[in-house]
Amino acid sequence: MFSQQNFRRFAGERQKQTCQENMRLMQKYAGLK
Repeated sequence: MFSQQNFRRFAGERQKQTCQENMRLMQKYAGLK
């Protein structure tokens, strides 16, 4: 199991990654239109 602090850090990293992925996908789809 995660400790509370490690879990928060892990969740933050995941959120940053998904945010960057979303931006990349948005730019990709914007380029297609």
